[in-house]
Amino acid sequence: MLCSCKLLSAWITVAITVERLIAVVQPLKVATLSTTRRARLVVTSLTMSCLVVAAFPLWTIGSEEHYGIPTCMVLKQSSYKSWLFAVVLVLTLTLPCFILVVCTVVIIFFLARSQHFRTTVSRTLQYFRNKTNVCPVSVPFLATGPDLAGGRPGA
Repeated sequence: MLCSCKLLSAWITVAITVERLIAVVQPLKVATLSTTRRARLVVTSLTMSCLVVAAFPLWTIGSEEHYGIPTCMVLKQSSYKSWLFAVVLVLTLTLPCFILVVCTVVIIFFLARSQHFRTTVSRTLQYFRNKTNVCPVSVPFLATGPDLAGGRPGA
């Protein structure tokens, strides 16, 4: 049971990271892609998968008599060691860590690109605001407008 909890913890962290990746890469589609139903489905699938994988030692453990006393022990050492290697090293450490690193790098890349885009747009807008502070169209209009005293323009 402890092994299934460790395994589940690693994979739920991966699922959350993938969900955040979707939110960063596809921000307009995240509401349709990340739904409560899908989240429940993912958590349930991960839980069941981890329980099945962690239950494998139950098939390799049995009881044998030693000195007339029944003792619980691993019957198939090679199968148990292969399972332990696969679960502990690959499924709990290596694969989730690799996926987390890749997702984090992609998230950082997209956030940096977004920041660069925002900075460029901000500078461009500031440039055009500085260029249009004085409107050259309004100056000739005021110079040729009607005289306030009721006279003709330009007279």
